[in-house]
Amino acid sequence: MKTPIVKSCADEAQSSKTADWREKLKIDKWFPWTLAIMNTFIMICVFLMPELSHQAVLYNFLLALPLTAILCLLPIGWYAVYIINFIILSGIFYMNDFLLNVRSRPLHFIDLFCIRDGLNLADHYTPVFQSDMMIKIICGACIVFLSCFSVHKLCNKEHFRRWKVISGAVLCATAFTLVAAFHFGEVWKVEAIESSEAEYYERNGLLFALYSEYINSEIAVPEDYSDEKVTEILNTYAVGNDSVPAVTEPVNIIVIMNEALADYSLIGTPDFKEDPLPKLHAMEQNCFKGRCAVNIFGGRTCNTEFEFLTGCSLMFFPDDSIPYLQNSLNGVPSFASEMEQLSWKSTAIHPYFGQEWKRTQVYPGLGFSDFIAGDQFSNQNTQLTEPSLFRNISEVQSVGFGSDLEYVRGFISDAECYRKILKTADTANAAGSNSFLFAVTIQNHGGYQKDLFEEFESQSTEYLDASYHKGSEDADAIEQYLNLTRISDDAFAELVEKLETSSTPTVVVMFGDHQPGIDFNCYKDRLSDGQGELAQKSDEYIVPYVLWANYDITWDAPEFVSINYLSCILKKNCGLPLTSFDRLRENAMEHYPVLTKNFAVDSNGNFVTPATALEDPVVKEYQTVQYSRLFSQ
Repeated sequence: MKTPIVKSCADEAQSSKTADWREKLKIDKWFPWTLAIMNTFIMICVFLMPELSHQAVLYNFLLALPLTAILCLLPIGWYAVYIINFIILSGIFYMNDFLLNVRSRPLHFIDLFCIRDGLNLADHYTPVFQSDMMIKIICGACIVFLSCFSVHKLCNKEHFRRWKVISGAVLCATAFTLVAAFHFGEVWKVEAIESSEAEYYERNGLLFALYSEYINSEIAVPEDYSDEKVTEILNTYAVGNDSVPAVTEPVNIIVIMNEALADYSLIGTPDFKEDPLPKLHAMEQNCFKGRCAVNIFGGRTCNTEFEFLTGCSLMFFPDDSIPYLQNSLNGVPSFASEMEQLSWKSTAIHPYFGQEWKRTQVYPGLGFSDFIAGDQFSNQNTQLTEPSLFRNISEVQSVGFGSDLEYVRGFISDAECYRKILKTADTANAAGSNSFLFAVTIQNHGGYQKDLFEEFESQSTEYLDASYHKGSEDADAIEQYLNLTRISDDAFAELVEKLETSSTPTVVVMFGDHQPGIDFNCYKDRLSDGQGELAQKSDEYIVPYVLWANYDITWDAPEFVSINYLSCILKKNCGLPLTSFDRLRENAMEHYPVLTKNFAVDSNGNFVTPATALEDPVVKEYQTVQYSRLFSQ
């Protein structure tokens, strides 16, 4: 019976010694928040391994430190500080790794504003867990566990809670002071991304790369800009040599921006067993086909539609801009608003959630009188009017926006979208209005998982040979994507066949918004071979564009052009009146038919840098007037 008493006395003595030791070192006052700082530094080192300069590690650590400081200041325990800090940092680094794998591009600063749009489509992607990233996450989790264990063993909860707010406030003041000093003192060595994004991120680290993009996100005012200069330029183009109006003026103009539609025969000679776009390639009568240069790869659909609708070029914007999200476009002149001024009815159509890319706000601001989103396609009362993070793909496939619609992988099909286009045009024509319809399809959207394509498995075509399947992780995704483009090809051919029998003069413009985020290496040769680095870079930004009419017409259009000129080309060929801005774009197109953020092409077909193109006086005029249209309304 005496033993427990002896043990109790011994425990009390040991506890007293421990308390004395803690008191002498005042460990409760400094250890938890010091450990939080160390946690952040070690995790930055872990996630940025293996190759990064000491300077880059320091910069990334300083940018992560304010997050740690804010967590220390919040009324939560130290365990929560370590865990939340780890979750946020590992989540950012994992998202970067995920995007590199599924879309072949890293995380960008503006992507942080697209989280809702990403979650709406999350069910169409399978999480990618690379071994090196998983090792880093496991190491980070071990660091957090050891930190929590150390605090549990060494600190008195009652004491360190008392000091948490004070230490958090001091850490916040210190962290933000350091970042402000580096920012305003121009200590950061911010450089523009001029070559490979992956190399830039690898050299500077993810957090500093995001910071660099933020710093460079402000749109610069053109040199010698003034309202008087804008007026002078526009007066120069007020009277131009307009083309003779078309013999037959269209009653309907249908513009289709086809999601992720690429034609790899425009880039080189793909080593496919069959042509995935046979019907498109067979089109000849009253048809013109060419190459269109866009600014995006694997995502950011809204940037291509912004350039087409406004006629503005993203070459004059900072890297990774998304005008739909960053700028107010209310009242900005667009093809839609100009058609409305000509008494045409302008309607936007998108067979998915209308909230994507803020389209419910952007389209009315650009002059569309109507916007038909996915929930307006069916005659039924749809159960999917709002996107949901917790909705799984099987629910979308089985219910969708109405069981009377056709779906491909849970998305409303191109064919269904085209049926809606025809019905909408007929309704407008019956009311006595000419109709401009701008449709953004969804069927070919990324997330090319085999289990989402089962309904077309029996109808699928094999495009790659067996050796490619053995040597590429992307073979299955490529097969599914090419089968999707074949379905798109069939749907577009069906639309053309229906319009051919119509007596209503109709013009159709169809182009891809960007290439899919898949690494294609299926070429016997590329057209850019031997033409230099810029020409090779352009391979990822070329999509097909098609001009077609159901009446006799001779199209006047360049074979290779950037998307910002396409609306001007369309207006000229349809005999629609041109504005001063249209004539300015025509002039710029003669000098540089391709203007993109990544490369430009001059009238002789030479690939040059955007900076070189911007030295041309006409391109400078384009930049000046564009700035006025966007920011001086």
